[in-house]
Amino acid sequence: MCQPLILISSLISAATAKLSIEGQEYNANITKRNVELAKTAETERVSNEQTALNLRKIQDGITDAQLIQENDKRLIQAEATATVSAGESFVGGNVVSAKLGDLELGGANANFIIEQQAKLRGQGYNQRFKDMGLAYRNNIMRYDATPIAPVNKGAAVLQGLQTGLNMYAVGDKAGLDTGLETLGENLKNIFTIGRA
Repeated sequence: MCQPLILISSLISAATAKLSIEGQEYNANITKRNVELAKTAETERVSNEQTALNLRKIQDGITDAQLIQENDKRLIQAEATATVSAGESFVGGNVVSAKLGDLELGGANANFIIEQQAKLRGQGYNQRFKDMGLAYRNNIMRYDATPIAPVNKGAAVLQGLQTGLNMYAVGDKAGLDTGLETLGENLKNIFTIGRA
């Protein structure tokens, strides 16, 4: 007959090992899930940031186009006013041509400044997009490098055996083996009497 204390100690060993393995697997799965969630959140964050930056770039382009259109409109109005004024004042020739040339030059300079500012802003936007891409790549690499502890079944089994042996030693020292045998015999007798 198997000694009850050995049986109980073996069951405790097996249960401890099983729970340890399950706990390690659970922790590894949680870490993997958290890494995937972090990567998804990072992708969404960068996507939202790029969308906002694209919208800002488009808005700036529209504003620049409107400014150039307003400058062109003012230039046309100023040229028309200068031509009419010159005609009313009986001024013509080189004076009118010089005045119109000055107006065109002023309008062209204003448009050139707007275009140069737009070009510089565009370069700034491009650099920000590159920086976003680098930061995204670095964050994803950092998430991928997150250590995920492997399941150590050998250590779990050893831990279970140690727990079972400790349980057996304590029980044996306390004399539980004899008490458990007596309890087992008494239960056996009870069930045997009930069948008779």
